Amino acid sequence: MYDKSKKQHRQSRYTVFGCRARIKVSYDHATEQYKIYDFIAAHNHCMISSDNANMLKQNRKLGFEEQQFIHKVSLNKIGPTTAHNIQVSLKCGPHNVRGTTEDFKNCSRDIRAFIGKRNADILLHTMRSGVTNLKDFYLDCVIVDNELRSFFLADFVSLRNSEAFGDVYAFDTTYDTNKYKMIFMPFTGVDHHKKYVIFGAGMLYNETIESYTWLLNTFLAARKKQPIFILTDQDASMKQAVSTVFTNSIHRLCMWHIMRKLSSKISNDILDNTTLLSSIHKLVWNLFITPQTFEERWHRDTDVLFDEDYIKMRELKCAF
Repeated sequence: MYDKSKKQHRQSRYTVFGCRARIKVSYDHATEQYKIYDFIAAHNHCMISSDNANMLKQNRKLGFEEQQFIHKVSLNKIGPTTAHNIQVSLKCGPHNVRGTTEDFKNCSRDIRAFIGKRNADILLHTMRSGVTNLKDFYLDCVIVDNELRSFFLADFVSLRNSEAFGDVYAFDTTYDTNKYKMIFMPFTGVDHHKKYVIFGAGMLYNETIESYTWLLNTFLAARKKQPIFILTDQDASMKQAVSTVFTNSIHRLCMWHIMRKLSSKISNDILDNTTLLSSIHKLVWNLFITPQTFEERWHRDTDVLFDEDYIKMRELKCAF
């Protein structure tokens, strides 16, 4: 026989007061009107204040605006708790915000579960919508066995920047900055205000000659004109792809990457000498110096710093 005393009651946040307040309405089909047939206005408990109305069940359901806000800020690495705090600040108090911190966390969890492994599908759907609905929106991609391997995109602003300032541009790859381990490759340049502008961007599955060649050919198809001057890092695959695709362009290495290798070419003891660094910077960052003058000034200003006796004296001084 079932023992009711052992029945476990589910925990609930709500307290039942036995309040009889109600209103009952019926619909009269003959008159096509609603009629109130029972109404009790008296309550046996205090009514909730307007400052706590956001805690009511119907007010904790997040609308589309809140869900969209949670998703957009998450793209900038802002979590649901911080997102809720931002809404509270913008709307001057938690009583003006739909949902609590826990509701924001649950919504963020549901969004991640919905997206799941469909990130690539959502990306391509959004980008293809841009191609269909926007003017001069360029997109190309490589899909192998239902896996997005590479893609390139450039919007209207990027293509206009490319037409105006695309005679000289640089591109570099950043790796391992996203959870998919893809290589991000932006095409950048400088406008007439000496501000950086974007000509397009792509992501690659790997750093092979074939991948770089595909991306550069795609960029050329979007731009329809070869640049005059190209700056890249010292990647061997990229160098070969550039020479294959941009046959009419001048290819040079980025000075920033060259200067980063000073520590591997010159000992730290010598690099500590500020005179040497100052001499190097005056030479390499001079736009108007000729190769012959560069060689002469290099030997004149740096030979003494590389003298064997000088290096020994520096080492002896460091030992003390």
